[in-house]
Amino acid sequence: AQVGNGLGTDGVAPNIPLLPICITKSGYSTTALLIQAIDCAIEQGADVINLSIGGKTGGASMREACQRALDAGIILVAAAGNYKAGEYKRSTTYMYPAGFDGVAAVSACMQAGDQVVFDESYSYFNDQITVAAPGTAIQSLYPGGGTAVKEGTSFAAPVVTAMAAMAKQRSDAITPEAFLELLCSSALDLGEPGYDLYYGYGLADIGAFVEALDQQYPITFHLGGADAAFGAETEVPQSYVLGQEDLPLPEEGKAHARAVYDA
Repeated sequence: AQVGNGLGTDGVAPNIPLLPICITKSGYSTTALLIQAIDCAIEQGADVINLSIGGKTGGASMREACQRALDAGIILVAAAGNYKAGEYKRSTTYMYPAGFDGVAAVSACMQAGDQVVFDESYSYFNDQITVAAPGTAIQSLYPGGGTAVKEGTSFAAPVVTAMAAMAKQRSDAITPEAFLELLCSSALDLGEPGYDLYYGYGLADIGAFVEALDQQYPITFHLGGADAAFGAETEVPQSYVLGQEDLPLPEEGKAHARAVYDA
């Protein structure tokens, strides 16, 4: 997925270290293996975990493993789930870990002409969906070499995972909560106005997300001047808080100074 490698696909967030953890045996896995993998990622200091896997039974042990990752500041992104052919579809069906609070659950969209619509042929929909992302007719790297066109929420989730990696590239200190807020507030609202069971808060919008990450905030402070907000003898803060991150104020250059920080 390296940009410009001639294989027909570019990663959204190239040039990042990857930690592949295999949890399948002959195409199958277990909850115990998934929990071990999450704990392994925590021990290895992962910043983001993509969970293009899941089952209809969550359980306390899996929920606790996800919470350990969140408490460690790791962003979790999970596939919402795929219906099998002929399976009854309803909004009360959940896939886990996507169904847990704090996990970014991603449903799948498809392109229909010049529009993007929810792919109702397979994607789960419920009140745990965070956002939607492209999941149908996705060209992806394929085991053994080359690429293949596939579909599923397992292909939609990595788009959002890459956005999480972009956020961590900007600031290691960004929390899972802060990422979810940026992700949801920058999403393109589709379907019913506001939140809905299919698109969540909307279609993941990488361009708008990057703009939110790179937004600049002006900070004006006054130290000790005649018209300053406080006198020169007053002890003043040496830092300010933006979200969860504590940032130092610049050195005083004159009585009235102005600084612009990249957020």
